[in-house]
Amino acid sequence: HFSSLVRPKIVRSVHYCPATKKTIERRYTDMTSLDAFPSSSVYPTKDEENNPLETEFGLSVYKDHQTITIQEMPEKAPAGQLPRSVDVVLDDDLVDKVKPGDRVQVVGTYRCLPGKKGGYTSGTFRSLAPSIHGHEYIKKALLCMLLGGVEKILENGSRIRGDINILLIGDPSVAKSQLLRYVLSTAPRAIPTTGRGSSGVGLTAAVTTDQETGERRLEAGAMVLADRGVVCIDEFDKMSDIDRTAIHEVMEQGRVTIAKAGIHARLNSRCSVLAAANPVYGRYDQYKTPMENIGLQDSLLSRFDLLFIVLDQMDPEQDREISDHVLRMHRYRNPNEQDGDAMPLGSAVEILATEDPDFMQEEEQELQVYEKHDDLLHGPNRRKEKIVSMEFMRKYIHVAKMIKPVLTQESASYIAEEYSRLRSQSQINSDIARTSPVTARTLETLIRLSTAHAKARMNKTVDLQDAEAAVELVQFAYFKKVLEKEKKRRKQAEDDSETEKEEDEESQAKEEGRTRR
Repeated sequence: HFSSLVRPKIVRSVHYCPATKKTIERRYTDMTSLDAFPSSSVYPTKDEENNPLETEFGLSVYKDHQTITIQEMPEKAPAGQLPRSVDVVLDDDLVDKVKPGDRVQVVGTYRCLPGKKGGYTSGTFRSLAPSIHGHEYIKKALLCMLLGGVEKILENGSRIRGDINILLIGDPSVAKSQLLRYVLSTAPRAIPTTGRGSSGVGLTAAVTTDQETGERRLEAGAMVLADRGVVCIDEFDKMSDIDRTAIHEVMEQGRVTIAKAGIHARLNSRCSVLAAANPVYGRYDQYKTPMENIGLQDSLLSRFDLLFIVLDQMDPEQDREISDHVLRMHRYRNPNEQDGDAMPLGSAVEILATEDPDFMQEEEQELQVYEKHDDLLHGPNRRKEKIVSMEFMRKYIHVAKMIKPVLTQESASYIAEEYSRLRSQSQINSDIARTSPVTARTLETLIRLSTAHAKARMNKTVDLQDAEAAVELVQFAYFKKVLEKEKKRRKQAEDDSETEKEEDEESQAKEEGRTRR
């Protein structure tokens, strides 16, 4: 339909500097090139020392470049509508192949371009339970739990676990059970239990008698069935202390040791534990310390990597946002999608593989990565982040779990420094703000979380940004503290130093006044 003039496009330019007698070469790429990243379009005229450069046109490389606009054929255009048109960029030998008025067929392939945000986007963790408003730190922690750290088995046979355990404690109606249900429908292998409906042996393993032969046999509990998966325990506070002590070994060592009725066995139960509980008094008492509200032993709390206190606070603006969100869910959403998929009865070991059994995809059908934006469902304000579909989320977790990132020296030294700072912070605020004890297990928690964050970015090394994200999660979980950005910290440090200087000057002036008197 329309074609522009053939123009030269520069591919490589060569520049000579008469002052230094050096030659500089620069290559240029744009969005139409097959290279991954478009280069800068700045044409060099001076070198680093501000010496003028001369372009060697004979040594530079150019290619022919033409833009044409193709239009839909009039006979195929829908009645009453203008024919659609598409711009096509032609390079090299394709230039001047077509003339205005020719009928052409263009064959092309779709190509992915690199995103600006990198692999770990804000939408990845927001895609966990999108029907629940807020709780961003908790969702980030749940994503890290689903991906897990890297398990290490030392030469002496001891094992350092890579599973991340999370405990949610809070007031009623803050969506704790909803988050558990979403983890159940997203995790590759997940077993649900409740505090009242499960005993210690039901969670670990039980010795029973075979009715036919009368022999003793071993029956695996929920945690053994969920090996390499997740166990979700709701109403964790309703369990008796005897039953809770039964899972101590499982949570740290990742195995169940049985020595009963002549049977001595060791079963693997390398699973992550996600537990939800209410405070001791039903609701959280602001006038008591977190440890008094939680009411669990330190030996059990230290086995949980992260402990989140979720409060139902009165905030008119926040309440308005939550009510809008919940009402949209009820008015415009399919009932099946509201709280995740219902769990089938008689859960087996392979309860949820990477594919949902009810959603069997055809081979020709393409996997939908993002949820389609709907003004009625997602609100009129189109936010920047996109929500990832649950089917894609399952596959993403399955692939990301396979990666085994390695800790770099920079991130290791940062984690060690922050751990010592956490210990000193815990001593200062002994019982006032601390939700769980800061022990040597906290150091392993930081390593596990930073490794899981690196997995979320599909990275083979644990970088400094992963370690910083892990510290941010731990600070929020332990001290309910949201870390400020580095700039704010520096500004605060500068202000503190200035006030100290002023105080020193004032004290010196007072001392001088006294000496004069």
